[in-house]
Amino acid sequence: MIYSNYYSNPTSPTGVSINGQITKANYYAYAQSIVSFMDSNGRAPNYLGTSLGNMQYQTVIYMYSLILAFQLDNGRLPNYVTINIASSHSINNYLPVY
Repeated sequence: MIYSNYYSNPTSPTGVSINGQITKANYYAYAQSIVSFMDSNGRAPNYLGTSLGNMQYQTVIYMYSLILAFQLDNGRLPNYVTINIASSHSINNYLPVY
């Protein structure tokens, strides 16, 4: 695995509305996929293919923030994470500035 001090934002983030649960096994596998993509491409992916559909980059960040908040509060990772974010939600309109 190659770690860099800098990765670019996705070039054109897109995705569908996401509503449902993602299990620990799946969000762990998705994290591995994201790291692999970023190491290969030097940028974040536009979307993440999930069991609930193509999750837009910004929704992915939100999902992992929920997971980390749970871990902080409970001292363990959650067995699943519930996501209900419309593709038109305001969080999908902005990209972080690094």
